[in-house]
Amino acid sequence: MSTFHFDTNRFGDLMLGRSDIYFDKDDKKNHGWTQRDGMAMHYRPHAHTDYYYRTWRHQVSLCRASAAILVSCKIDQRRSDVHKDDHLILLASVARDTTTLTVQAAAQSIHEGVSGQTEIIVHKKGVDTGDALKAAITRCIDKMMKDAHKGSDGGYSYMAEIAKTNLQCLAASCVVK
Repeated sequence: MSTFHFDTNRFGDLMLGRSDIYFDKDDKKNHGWTQRDGMAMHYRPHAHTDYYYRTWRHQVSLCRASAAILVSCKIDQRRSDVHKDDHLILLASVARDTTTLTVQAAAQSIHEGVSGQTEIIVHKKGVDTGDALKAAITRCIDKMMKDAHKGSDGGYSYMAEIAKTNLQCLAASCVVK
């Protein structure tokens, strides 16, 4: 009998294979899960930037009759002050065919003292859910920075693209075996 599950190593391998994020040499071992005792991966949006991000291992719940998987993860935008990392929580439900059914994100800028969340994005035929998530996160972060009386915030501006990358790898890591 086939089972539907989230494959953590597949997620790591997919992230490592992306051309839109960059892993340092030492961060490519163990399917990318090299940080925090194998509980997180560490990468940059470009090879020549000083902004770093960390994706933590996912929390997974199987829905009734294995019709879908609910997956959540935390993504940090790392700051030089370890107690000031900014965060994004990504929550997605994925069908057996890897269609992302719904997705929502909550963002928190410890650095700026503001937080927010996106609307729930529901899959629509002909609409790229990753693009819809990216646009929703961009709106959320813009509002957060406005609330903090800032125009933008360096590395946090990459968060929407980082979330889209994570969502694409997350959905492709929900597999039937």
